[in-house]
Amino acid sequence: MTGYIQARENMVSGQLLPHKVFLKSILKIMATVPREDFVPRTLTHLCYADEALEVFKNRYLLSPMVFARLVQEANIGKEEKILDIGFGTGYSSLLFGFLCREVIGLESDKSLVARLRNTLSDYGVMNVHPVYGSLEKGWAEEAPYDIVFIEGAVQDIPVTIMDQVKENGRIVAMKGQMSSNLPQALIMTKSADGWTKRCPFEAATPYLKEFVAEERFIL
Repeated sequence: MTGYIQARENMVSGQLLPHKVFLKSILKIMATVPREDFVPRTLTHLCYADEALEVFKNRYLLSPMVFARLVQEANIGKEEKILDIGFGTGYSSLLFGFLCREVIGLESDKSLVARLRNTLSDYGVMNVHPVYGSLEKGWAEEAPYDIVFIEGAVQDIPVTIMDQVKENGRIVAMKGQMSSNLPQALIMTKSADGWTKRCPFEAATPYLKEFVAEERFIL
């Protein structure tokens, strides 16, 4: 246990702070919540490494730096409502539960939904609600959202998801770009006049297959 506590401290001092993650609420939560509980046992020795880990088929625990910077860029308010798409083993949804009013966690695998429900019970978290459905469709039943957070890189943001964001709301994701092998952070903000975009950094991030167009071969 002591080793993991030190690993979390090293993660904050060696990965988050050098990459300009300064928001105290994020640093405190990531220094407290045990990432080792959200990865398979075979990967616990890597859970604080500076890399994304596949924790389920096509589901990833984002690297500490990428996740923390995205959360900081999202500028989450305590009264806001978040749709967390592709939460995997639930680390992100749990952390969001400490930062905002309500979280809807969306997964397309029922076993992951059940796992997160058990995790939330263990932590006594009541404002996170896991649901089962197609990731690329979002979750219109609880829309609109202040923030939609996508747990992985995408090629494009579906219009269906964009329509579920309220005015002044944000979509936060990593998006592939033609000019680089590295996806870039994408912060989209909705206004009455349309959308504005910021791309504050780029970093290696695995793609979610639900947000990657299938290749088409013409004979």
